Amino acid sequence: MRLKTLFLGSAAVFAVGGAAQAADLSVAEPVEYVRVCDGFGAGYWVIPGSDTCLKIGGSVEFDVNLHSNAALGVFSGTHSSVWDFHTTAKLNFTAKSMTEYGELTGYIAFRGDYNANSQQPNGDEIGKASGVWLDDAYLKIGALLAGKTESILNISNGGDYYATEFAPDYGANQLRLTWAAAGFGLMLAVEEPTGLWGSSLPSNVSMPVIAGKITASQTNWNGALAAGFTQGGDETLWVVNGNLGFNLGANDKLQINGVIGSQGFVTYTKGVGMFDSASDTNVWAVFGAWKHIFTPQFSTDLTLGYAAANSNGENDTAWQVSGDLVWSPVKNFSTTLAGRYVNTSDDGTSTSSWNATVALVRSW
Repeated sequence: MRLKTLFLGSAAVFAVGGAAQAADLSVAEPVEYVRVCDGFGAGYWVIPGSDTCLKIGGSVEFDVNLHSNAALGVFSGTHSSVWDFHTTAKLNFTAKSMTEYGELTGYIAFRGDYNANSQQPNGDEIGKASGVWLDDAYLKIGALLAGKTESILNISNGGDYYATEFAPDYGANQLRLTWAAAGFGLMLAVEEPTGLWGSSLPSNVSMPVIAGKITASQTNWNGALAAGFTQGGDETLWVVNGNLGFNLGANDKLQINGVIGSQGFVTYTKGVGMFDSASDTNVWAVFGAWKHIFTPQFSTDLTLGYAAANSNGENDTAWQVSGDLVWSPVKNFSTTLAGRYVNTSDDGTSTSSWNATVALVRSW
């Protein structure tokens, strides 16, 4: 009898314990793990508790620059030496989801620079010795984009960004519509023109920049043609920018670019510090960029460019030759050796300058 009582008591204890565990499990919160989102490409993951996919990217770049004092006119900034170090960090976030109106995107990019010599080799933010700022921020749903990003008047020369100062590279607040089909595209935009003149908008500019762009991307060639205009006082200010690119076999690419603009768009067409934008009118520039890929890890770029402007009845000119060697020993890491020589004739004064750069870049 005692043995039977012991078995019944043990069974009761286990039953009560099991019921308590079952009760605990019934109220436990579900655990939600981060899931990969491959619907928008590599690198996206689903934000827990939402239908939005997020991708985080960025880069860190360290440059060692050697330059002649005359290179101040090309780069902008102040220097006490013919050398400097420059560190740049970029961080961007891309959020995407699908809606009944098409893909919904939000994009934010931050950029930070540190340079004790206050030199900014590229970009439309000039004179920041150190700091972090909002580089790009926009939303996009279907064909509509609204926010700050690069102007549709920009056309890349297809090479490394060290290659040329003649290529426009400006960002602007804008409203943009984009359509694409069968390798062809069309863009229409209304852009704030502040970036073309600097930090402030001239009082005589009575309307935003109206811009359009046609693009083509085919097997062996690509091309783009962009144009924009605005009204400055009684004068219509305008710019036209176009390029053609060719795939010359598996390892060679060639890009040819031409841009021309009236006063007001001088800052856009001249590159950085080439001419005196206050007096220059009818600026135009042409350049070609050749890229050769020796191996998947090793490539080179060569660029030749020429620019001209009319300044108070005189012709100002500039020409440039530049090149670089890029080595990528591992994925998402590269080291670049670049050099550039520029000769300018501004208001009858001829100036030559050169610079050389060694850059280390880690991206993700």
